[in-house]
Amino acid sequence: MLIQQPPFSVGKLIYTAATRTPRDVGLFKPFAISVDNYYPNYKVLNGFEAKFGAVEARPTFVFNATFPLILQCVAQSDIPSKLLGLIHISSQVEVLGPQNWRLPSTVVVEIESIDESDKGLLYKIKTTVWQNKQVTLVNINEMLDKSRYYQGRSSIKVASNNDADFETLTNFEISQKDVWKYARISRDFNPIHMGNTFAKLFGLKGALVHGMLNAHLGLNKIIEQQNVPNKTIKIEFNKPCYIPASLTLSKKVDTQEYNLSSNCGTERHLKITVS
Repeated sequence: MLIQQPPFSVGKLIYTAATRTPRDVGLFKPFAISVDNYYPNYKVLNGFEAKFGAVEARPTFVFNATFPLILQCVAQSDIPSKLLGLIHISSQVEVLGPQNWRLPSTVVVEIESIDESDKGLLYKIKTTVWQNKQVTLVNINEMLDKSRYYQGRSSIKVASNNDADFETLTNFEISQKDVWKYARISRDFNPIHMGNTFAKLFGLKGALVHGMLNAHLGLNKIIEQQNVPNKTIKIEFNKPCYIPASLTLSKKVDTQEYNLSSNCGTERHLKITVS
């Protein structure tokens, strides 16, 4: 089902999310919305550029630009999960043409599928951006509604920074203040990022860094230091990144694979592959 509609106001979005009726996973059908003449919020665009640089050189801005429409689509769907319980698992961006975010675009957001496993329910959400009758960007995000019975692996085995196959590119710190600033840029005020008190209400030991903040910071370092193509960017989110964070960006030798990690490289928070 594809519904043509304008962007929702914040009030309408909250009301829609609060009054939605979830249905059993077996009754799921793909659901999509299409929005014409779409512009990202100018404060989001300007704030992103002030923090990370020109959006034309940073394709992952598509996630921030269209995040309100992703929420708008999910809020209208009848998926069985609670909206605040979804965990961002991966994000892939394909660049298919030039995109000028200061000109109008048509954006289609679709919840394509639900996969059920021992981990929980995995949602695949596809965002397609059109400009001048051409597809310019495709952003595919996977969101997990984790089963309360799934324990998962105790750790993710990754190479340490001393591994000869990896070279360290840079180190940086992230504070709670950095996360608050990014929340204002991204309009993602999920309570798990806002402070320890809120995060603990959701069963976490502390507040988490936004996955996409880590991704943008990592990609910024890659763009600044490496001569790499950026037609396809794949980001895989791994272990939670608690605030404050001391992070290391490393590159696998002779590849375009990058790890963002902490604790001497043994705790990988995300993996970035560029092609």
